[in-house]
Amino acid sequence: SMYDIRQEMANKGEWTAEQVRLAERVYTAFVRMGVKLNEEEKKEYGDIQVELATLQTKFMQNILKDEETWEMVITAEDMAGCPEDLVAAARQAAVDRGHE
Repeated sequence: SMYDIRQEMANKGEWTAEQVRLAERVYTAFVRMGVKLNEEEKKEYGDIQVELATLQTKFMQNILKDEETWEMVITAEDMAGCPEDLVAAARQAAVDRGHE
């Protein structure tokens, strides 16, 4: 296995510490992608990945939808101490959204 080769090369001194670390990271990445799984496990892993991608997309769409409609209504007192141009921009945004 790649792990055994990495260990052997490290023990012989044929690889630098950086090369050993890179081989270890590549090996770990392949294992996390399912390279050691049998066919049934690979299919299940693939199904889980598809479901996860679908859920992530739906989650991001929900966040974007929520951000489009979310607003925070504040008063002039809340804006005390803010620069006048910021206060004016906030006031205009409130008017644009139907607030006074």
